[in-house]
Amino acid sequence: MNRVIVFVFLLGVFFSSCEDFLTARNKSSILEDDLFTDQEGIEEAMYGLYVTLAKGGMYGETFQQTIDLLGQYFAIGKEADSDASAGGIYDKIIMHDHTDQRAIDRYKKMWQTSYKFVSDVNKVLERLEVWDGKRLKHEKMYKGEALGIRAYVLFDLLRMYGSALEENRGIPYVTRYGMYVTPFSTTGECYEKIIADLKAAEQLLTEDESLLVYPRLPENMYDLFTSERVSHFNLYAVKATLARVYWTRGRTGDLDSAGMYARGVIESGRFPLPSDGTTISSTHFIRCMGGTVDADEAIFGLYVSGMYDNWSGELLLQSGGWLPANTEMYKRRDDKFDYRNEWIGVPNIYNMSLADRTRIYGERYLKVLDRVVINPNDKDLAGIGFNGVNMIRIPEMYLILAESLLESSPEEAKAFFDEYYASRGMGNFEGELTIEDIDEEFRKEYVLEGQYWFRLKKRQPDKLKLIPQIGGELTMDEGKWNLNIPDEEFEFRDESTY
Repeated sequence: MNRVIVFVFLLGVFFSSCEDFLTARNKSSILEDDLFTDQEGIEEAMYGLYVTLAKGGMYGETFQQTIDLLGQYFAIGKEADSDASAGGIYDKIIMHDHTDQRAIDRYKKMWQTSYKFVSDVNKVLERLEVWDGKRLKHEKMYKGEALGIRAYVLFDLLRMYGSALEENRGIPYVTRYGMYVTPFSTTGECYEKIIADLKAAEQLLTEDESLLVYPRLPENMYDLFTSERVSHFNLYAVKATLARVYWTRGRTGDLDSAGMYARGVIESGRFPLPSDGTTISSTHFIRCMGGTVDADEAIFGLYVSGMYDNWSGELLLQSGGWLPANTEMYKRRDDKFDYRNEWIGVPNIYNMSLADRTRIYGERYLKVLDRVVINPNDKDLAGIGFNGVNMIRIPEMYLILAESLLESSPEEAKAFFDEYYASRGMGNFEGELTIEDIDEEFRKEYVLEGQYWFRLKKRQPDKLKLIPQIGGELTMDEGKWNLNIPDEEFEFRDESTY
């Protein structure tokens, strides 16, 4: 699309909703060289980065689905009137069989798509570095966001493909645009580079202290780039990612650093939990996560226009489908009620009886699906927030902080955990808090968000409990914890580069 037309289209959002504003960003393209001639072009290129991240081949669907298959969330249903699995590739991923050709093909595409994105980010950064045009109003923000999202994606690649052991092979930490061969770094070296990029971004994004507040500021029609900062890799996304990185690396002192960053995000007051759980109901948890970026809890989220289409094909497939491995995940055996219970249920398909819905579908994951699209009559379940995917939410910060305090200050750890726990409708946690309790809450909280398997990989258990439909345990080793790096990555490399 001609750039002038794009910019005029963006101007049209001055008098429209946030959703219209974010939709306009889908028109951006990262690859057009003539974008890098003025501020509007730079901003359009930045929007293009976020559009790429949000595509189905990355965080719009594929990444989360793959990681949650590994995390034992899904049972792949059987085809109608057949004993054959509708899963195919997916059964192999659940079993951590990374040698299956279909799994290899999926991992290869994820790897290539991610590094293409990193290349695009590097192009933006290099253009900013040599910029000699008219002064850019938000040059620091552009650089900060670009450095931050590059580190975010490379960190996820490290968690997927790299070893958990710092001395072993990690990934190529690519920082240049062009046809260069970047040597593999060790996992430890990758962590150093990720943290350096994030800390540089932290220094560049201080403007968010006034731009990203609670309650949220209205759109600034005269400066669109500073609007809807949750949809950008903002200052608090940087801090939250640093908490995640330090927690994952796990060197001496890292858990304290993770807790420090997590506390900073929590105590900023910008991402509140839904009170103590007494002023809301389970409806809130349908609306805040039903295909939308949580209006309060999201620290960083991506606009995804096709969120329902991306996910419903698997989650609501009649013949087979991606079924909850444990439909009792949120059921309790006491008098308390977990509001997240509504994230699993029989879909209220329009114009279909409950008996037919139960027979055809049974209980399904509904967390990320817009209930109004499933049934237009359920208007009271309309989403809160803009359409999209949650990349980082505040509950993770509470769980990281609680773990960081568990030994040094167990009462304070329990207080932060209780604040989170009560917000899910369950009151205060009863009994002594343990790491196992924190991990179990993480498992429940982050279904369909592609995070729990990374927690398992960090813990490195010798045995992985498989989904009930398979049963038993899987003996784990280095090969099972690391996804296959494409063979093509090694074809033109000198052995010294890996």
